[in-house]
Amino acid sequence: MAISIDKILTISAQDYVGPAVKVGDRYDVVGVHDNLILYGESLGGDANEDFKRIGFHIERLANIAPKGTEVIVNLERQLSTSDSDNYVVILVSGTALIPKQSRKLSDADLDTSHYA
Repeated sequence: MAISIDKILTISAQDYVGPAVKVGDRYDVVGVHDNLILYGESLGGDANEDFKRIGFHIERLANIAPKGTEVIVNLERQLSTSDSDNYVVILVSGTALIPKQSRKLSDADLDTSHYA
């Protein structure tokens, strides 16, 4: 994993750094996202299975975090379905905070090939 799953938080970047610090002064800020459409499936039968699906994508978010990420904040999860078309959409996103003193971002760090 690029970062530990316990470093993925629902709090805001400002709450993470505290009121006396400007997020942009201390961190490079990068959006991270993962999504999946599951055709031939629907929600509703088993809430535990629905939460497992979201948990799996939070783990994927940890794996695709840019190198040097200290934490992912602003975690958002969405699980939706279209019963008439029989598919489920899972969206997970957050904001990676990368300490500025540790390194500069390169294009390779922002590789999105895993979406292909």
